[in-house]
Amino acid sequence: MGAGQFQAGGSSGGPYERAGLDPAWILPAIVPVVTPIAIQFDPQIRGFTQNADGSFVPVHPVDQRVVLLLWLGQGDVPSAPAVGTRIRKRIQRVAQSAILPIVTDEVNAELAPLLNAGDIILVPQRNSGAIQVQTSQGRTLIAVFYRNLRLDPQGIFPVHTVSGF
Repeated sequence: MGAGQFQAGGSSGGPYERAGLDPAWILPAIVPVVTPIAIQFDPQIRGFTQNADGSFVPVHPVDQRVVLLLWLGQGDVPSAPAVGTRIRKRIQRVAQSAILPIVTDEVNAELAPLLNAGDIILVPQRNSGAIQVQTSQGRTLIAVFYRNLRLDPQGIFPVHTVSGF
């Protein structure tokens, strides 16, 4: 006979099993969960994008790194004020003709680790370069066209674009 009210250690013939043994439970079928390697960060909303079902939108880590390198402005993170691109600071109060060389210099500097590692290449577009600048009503829009060589080494897929800044 087992000890206590619930017959801990008792025989297996009664309504209670021995301590440490659970009755067989019927478990639901296990659904495999595929977790993304990286989730898409949308700088416009400063958050991670989600699908209609609430799952996060997956993105290749190289593409995510390009977005974060170009969108994160220097000083945007108070705990790391030296981190980030200086594009916004450098193009303030300069002539419109000087903006493209400044932006090109900053983009090349920010993306240098990825370019040197062979993770990406900048892809010039027809009648323009890989880095495009448009100024309208006091706002400067920048577009950077690149190919993720880790995901698409043959150049089969369309070129990725990071724009807005």
